[in-house]
Amino acid sequence: MSEILSTFDAAWLSRAEMLLVQARRIRAALEERIADWGLSEPELALLWACAASPPGGTSQRQLAEALAVSPAQISALVERLAQMELLQVRAAPGDRRRRLWEPTAAGMELWRAVSDSFDNIEPHRGAA
Repeated sequence: MSEILSTFDAAWLSRAEMLLVQARRIRAALEERIADWGLSEPELALLWACAASPPGGTSQRQLAEALAVSPAQISALVERLAQMELLQVRAAPGDRRRRLWEPTAAGMELWRAVSDSFDNIEPHRGAA
């Protein structure tokens, strides 16, 4: 491990630490902002990925890759959003075993509401 760290200079490590701190702050602010809709940050990311996908739905494998999470995590997330009636599933044409996920009308309505709510956010610079 020390060999790896020795290849990075102190300035790079300091910038990486600041970036990670800011990422945690952004995620916390996002979680707080979307709590009123009953969504977690991973659920919002999944809804966004499905809403941004081409018509016809997206496979769980593609969603896992797009969100950089494991197939097990995607499986739990899609099932949770399906129970909330925000996502719907169908069999892929030509391969009934493959499941394609897409937003329901309620899912798209929620996505638009959340997305629109971010249009009025003022830039904020917290103390570093």
